[in-house]
Amino acid sequence: TPEARRFAVETLWRGPVARILSFDRIAKQMGIPAFFSVPIAFSPDGRWLATKSGDRILLFPRDGGPPRSHPPAPVKGNAGALAFGPQSDLLVASGSGPSLRFLSVPDLREVRSLDLGGIGSFGWVADGTLWTYTRTSASDSRSLLRSWSLPEGLPRTVTRLDMKSYFALDALGGRLAYARGRTLVLRPLDGSGPPRERIVGQLQDDLFQVWFISRGDSLVSLDKAGEIRLWSPTRVGTTRVLETKSALGTVSPVLAVEDEGQRLAVGVGNASVHSWDLRDPPDAEPATLSRPGTEWDLQAAFDPSGPWLATNNALSVALWPLSNPSARPLRGQQGGIGSRLHFSPDSRWLASCPTGQEARLWPLDPSDGGMRTLAGTPCLGLAIHPAGTHVLVGADRGGAALYPIAGGPPRVLVTGWEGAVSWGANGTTFDASGRRAAAARFDTQDPKLRGLRVWDLKTGEARTFSLAHLTDASWTGLFDLLFAPDGSLFGGGPGGVRRLVLPVDANGTVSSEPIYPMAHANFDLSRDGRTLLAWGTRNQQLIGSFEELLVFDLAARTSRRITTHGRRLLTAALDATGRIIVTGDVDGVVRVGPVTGEEPHLLLGHAGQVRAVAASPDGRGAAGEARRAHQPARGSRPVVRHRLEARHRSVPGLEGRADVVTQR
Repeated sequence: TPEARRFAVETLWRGPVARILSFDRIAKQMGIPAFFSVPIAFSPDGRWLATKSGDRILLFPRDGGPPRSHPPAPVKGNAGALAFGPQSDLLVASGSGPSLRFLSVPDLREVRSLDLGGIGSFGWVADGTLWTYTRTSASDSRSLLRSWSLPEGLPRTVTRLDMKSYFALDALGGRLAYARGRTLVLRPLDGSGPPRERIVGQLQDDLFQVWFISRGDSLVSLDKAGEIRLWSPTRVGTTRVLETKSALGTVSPVLAVEDEGQRLAVGVGNASVHSWDLRDPPDAEPATLSRPGTEWDLQAAFDPSGPWLATNNALSVALWPLSNPSARPLRGQQGGIGSRLHFSPDSRWLASCPTGQEARLWPLDPSDGGMRTLAGTPCLGLAIHPAGTHVLVGADRGGAALYPIAGGPPRVLVTGWEGAVSWGANGTTFDASGRRAAAARFDTQDPKLRGLRVWDLKTGEARTFSLAHLTDASWTGLFDLLFAPDGSLFGGGPGGVRRLVLPVDANGTVSSEPIYPMAHANFDLSRDGRTLLAWGTRNQQLIGSFEELLVFDLAARTSRRITTHGRRLLTAALDATGRIIVTGDVDGVVRVGPVTGEEPHLLLGHAGQVRAVAASPDGRGAAGEARRAHQPARGSRPVVRHRLEARHRSVPGLEGRADVVTQR
C-alpha cells in the first residue's frame, strides 16, 4: 500500500540501517562466556573483523561464516593491542604480562610473542609497521616509542618521549603532533638534538585528541570543549571546523579515521556516533548513527575495502553501510515562507533565497570554504549566471545586485523601484547567453507599478517595460520569471503561466500569450526551451497547495497531466535534460521521477512542508548512481546532501547522477 511503502522508505532515509553481531547469542552458540567487548579492527583486505569478548579474541569472516575464537592469555597482560599485519595474515594482540602475541590468520595460531618490558604498553599498526609506546617504570616520566618490522617483530627505532598530553604519529613515523598548552605543534621524530617544533595553530581549549589523516596531509584535533578542527601541517591556522562545543555538548572521542582520510567517526554520547565524510559540502552535518541502550566504552573502525563503519558497544558490533542512501543537512539558514534554490552550471555551488532573509551561497566542494551571505537585505529573486560567475539577487525593497561567486563587492543594478514599500524585485533571471538579466515587479494594489526591468550587462544599458496593460484582477504580476532560448520570457504567479515577448521597437509594448491559466501557478523550463513544467491551483486565496502538475511540450503545443506526484504540491523543478521531475509537497515528501509520469522515487525525512527544490546540471554521470541533496524541515537545519543508488532500474530516466536539493 502507499502508506506501507512510505513508512518503509522513510525509515530507511532516516539513516543507515545497521547489521548487528550479537555477542551473547554468538557466545551461546560457541559455548564460550559472553563479556563486554571493547577493541575492534578490520584486516587491510577487508576479509576479517577482529574484536574481543572479555579477553577472548573473536575473528569474523566477511562472507558471514561462523566466527573463530582464541582463548585469553594464561596471565593477564599490561600491553594492549589489536591490529592486523599489512598482508592481513597476522593479528597482533595482547599477551601475558608485558608481551604481545602474533597470531596467524585465520587459524589464530600463536606464531611468536614480543616482550616489551615496562609497566604498561599499547601498540598499533600503521603503514605496515608495528609501533609500541611503553612506560618503563613509575619513576621515569619518559616512555619508549619503538617500531617493529612485521611479520618478523624486529625493533627498528628506539626513542624516548616525555609526552604530557595525547599525541599522534604520522603513518610513516616521521612526525609527531601534540599540544604545548593550547598550541598545536609538529616536530620531526629523528631523535637528533633538541626537538624542532613548528606551530600548527591555536586550540580553543586543552587538547583531548589529535590524529593524522590522509597519510599525514591533514590533522584533526578534538579539544576538551568538544570542538573538532581540521589543520594543514604545512601552514598555520584552521582549514575547517567540523563541530563546535555547542553541537557536541560534551567531550567525545574521535573513534576512528579512515585510512585514506576521507571519513572519521566521533562518539557523541548515548551510544551514538557522528560519521563525517570530508568530501561532503563543508557546511554539511554528519550522518548520525544511533543505537538504543547504554554506552559502554564505545569503539569504532572503518573497513578499508569498502564503505562500512563498525561500532562496538557492550555485547554487540554494529556494521553501518555508509554507501546507502543518506541525507546531509547544510547549516546556516532559517527557512522562509517561500524559497528559491539554484545550482551553479558546474554544480559546485548552491544559492538559496529564503523569502524574508538574506540570500546565501553554499560551496559543495570542501576546498571552497564555507557558506556566506550575499546581501544585507531580505531577498525575493535569485538567479545564477550561465557562466557560473555571478549570482543575481532581487531584494524585497526593489533593489538588485550581481554578486561574484569568487567573492568581492557586488555590482548594483538600478531597477527604479528602490525603496518600494510593496514587494520588490521578483523573478530575477539571465538569458541563455548571460548578456541580459531581468527582474519583475509585483504589486497587488497599483497596476501601473507592475513591470519588467531588463539590463544589458555588457553595455550597462537598461529598459523598463510596463505590464499594466496585461494585468487585471486575475493576473496581478509575476512571482517567477525565466528567459527562453529564443529570447522570450515565461512568467508565473497569480493568473497562471504566460509567455511574454519583448518589443524590438523602443516605443513598443510587451505582448502576452497565456500558457496555463489558473488562479495561481508556478513553472520551470527545460534548458532547450521545449518542455515546461507547471503546477497550479484554482484557489483564489492562495491558501494550501497546488493540486495540478502538467508537462507542456511547447513545440507540439500539447500538455500531459502528471498524477503520480500527488495533489498537495508546493514546488517542483526539472533537471537540466528536461527528463526528470522533482517535486515537494505540504507533507514533507520529495518525489523524483521521469517526466513521462511513472511512479517516482520518494526522498523522505522532512517534518514539514517542502518549499523549494532544485536539480543539479550535472545530471548524467556514472550509470546506476544518483546523488541527491535536500533541505530538512527544521528551520535551523537548512540544506542536506543525499546519496542514493538508482536501484529502481525499471524507472526510465533515472540512470546517472543527479543532485536534488529541497528546502523547507
